[in-house]
Amino acid sequence: MIFHQADCLVAVPDDLSFIPSLTNCTNLQNLILSQNQFGGVLPGFIANLSSKLETLQLGWNKISGSIPQEIGNLNNLYLLEKNDNMISGSIPESIGKLSKLQGLLIMINNFSGKIPPSSGNITGLSWVTAATNMLKGSIPAELGNCTNLQALDLRSNRLTGVIPEQVIGIPSLSLGLYLDLNEFTGLSISGNKLRGEILSALEIFLKVPFHHHLTI
Repeated sequence: MIFHQADCLVAVPDDLSFIPSLTNCTNLQNLILSQNQFGGVLPGFIANLSSKLETLQLGWNKISGSIPQEIGNLNNLYLLEKNDNMISGSIPESIGKLSKLQGLLIMINNFSGKIPPSSGNITGLSWVTAATNMLKGSIPAELGNCTNLQALDLRSNRLTGVIPEQVIGIPSLSLGLYLDLNEFTGLSISGNKLRGEILSALEIFLKVPFHHHLTI
């Protein structure tokens, strides 16, 4: 099912009231509602959609609410995209059950809480964009298990603590690691064989005494 851009011109509270009826579509593989003006609260029924669902795209709407814990039931999902909405709450721990997920795109929302360590179970992840939210706590070292990760964008959150070496060292991060505009207090990259110049991306740690923030 695909709704093209501007199919819905005005957001109203019950825009997503049709979602429960889609639970009868047992062969539904792609639900693409991006770039409309859908409003209302994301219904918990979203987790009861077809177990064959591979793509769930809700980006660039005006949807509020939170991701239900039962999202882990959609075990064939490979793309979960909810960019630029008003979705809040935590990223559920059950996200780690989505073993086939390749793209988790949730930037420009109101997500809070910590990044769940279970996200490290999704070893096929290629893209994670969670910039411009209110995520807090430290980046879980378990994300280092996602050895296919090409891009990790966590800019403009409230993340703290030390950036784990397991994440810095993901060899597949060819498209970027974006961690600026957070509240990190340190970076650990000891036990490596680094040579040459310090990356420009690490220059933020040079603004204060080296021993306070950087362990090499």
